[in-house]
Amino acid sequence: MLYGIVRNNIIHAKQPHDVMIEMVRATGWLVAHNTVIGRNPAPGLTWSIEARFAESQGTFANNLTNMDIWADRDGACTAATHNVTAAQSDWFVSGAPVSAEDADLHLVPTAIDAIDTTAQLPQVLTDIDGNARGLGDGADAGADEVADPLVLDERIYLPIVLRWPNDRNYPTPSSARDRPIW
Repeated sequence: MLYGIVRNNIIHAKQPHDVMIEMVRATGWLVAHNTVIGRNPAPGLTWSIEARFAESQGTFANNLTNMDIWADRDGACTAATHNVTAAQSDWFVSGAPVSAEDADLHLVPTAIDAIDTTAQLPQVLTDIDGNARGLGDGADAGADEVADPLVLDERIYLPIVLRWPNDRNYPTPSSARDRPIW
């Protein structure tokens, strides 16, 4: 039975920080489609999301983070599926923001390791902006669904050269000075 959902959050920690999403002695929860980016973790901290203690039972799904997810800390009994834990700065609109105010952690179309990599969840049908999920071959990891996937244009554009026919209706180089410009 599902009792609660933590979904579509963007968490960006630039200052020294501990774990950013923690499920402690909670049951029946779903933590899904969150973007969690830690830039300055406490010494020894290598994870950003965790479940703790044997009473904790739930699921971590489709989250995007630059740190590990510790799903079974201190005996927690949780599932972890389709999470991406290797997010890079260039996957986001703002790259590596200087401050929280500058942080735009929406995905860019070139973040292919996060786009269309997860399963559609019936509990999370839209993203943080209200866009439908699963616009491509799957749902995107994290809080943002890229609305316009990258489309490579393989066409070649050539310049066009127009030649005027040499008759009385079109100016020629010698007669152009004598005719009005239309």
